[in-house]
Amino acid sequence: MMKSILIIFVLLFGKLGMTCTCDWTPYFKLDEYDKSKHIIEVKFVEEIFFDSTSIVEKKKGDGPPEIPSLLEFGLARRYKIEIIEQYKGDFITKDSVVDVSDDSSCSHQPKLGQTYIVYLYDDFFDFEACQTIILKGSERYKSEKEILTFLKLKKGTLHQVQLGELIIEGQFKHKKRVGKWMIYFPDSDEDLITIELTYQRGILINIESSLEIDKLKHKTFPNYAYEYYKYFSQKG
Repeated sequence: MMKSILIIFVLLFGKLGMTCTCDWTPYFKLDEYDKSKHIIEVKFVEEIFFDSTSIVEKKKGDGPPEIPSLLEFGLARRYKIEIIEQYKGDFITKDSVVDVSDDSSCSHQPKLGQTYIVYLYDDFFDFEACQTIILKGSERYKSEKEILTFLKLKKGTLHQVQLGELIIEGQFKHKKRVGKWMIYFPDSDEDLITIELTYQRGILINIESSLEIDKLKHKTFPNYAYEYYKYFSQKG
């Protein structure tokens, strides 16, 4: 038992020493939308407290002992949630309960009673600083809902302004992306950078940048523009 507890302490507390670094933007990112498995609007109703004063290994029948969870080590907090809207995927959580890690510099805790739009990249609930998490009532919230609703319904034409800037244009036909989708980077430190995605029946067939790729690769701001281009280049 002591050996397994020491192993998990090394894993968990090693994570605590990590520095949280990530490319952040105040605008909607289509690549993050495409990467995500689930996008939900969720309200944190209450915190469920766990007695972590005694950490013991649990056995599953005659099998090996179960390693204690983050929650049992006091490195996570448990919340009762209400899922208000599912914009992408079909996120399911048992008894409307999620655990939010509190074990690294990237950890980020919700406020009770608040509603957030949360991008999830697998079937596990995460709530960390580098994720796309948008608080209801923030400047980005209303326009993000409009974009996500459009992408969920998959019909019509999108011409979306966010924080006073045009950021994305595109259209669906027969529930598939078609024609040119224009991505704008209004926080560029030079002339406005644009990335043009061309779709045919939902398939990406071409990608172009208004800035030469080598220059885009070495730009310091916005530093995510090249990652954006690279992601869609791999998809095309």
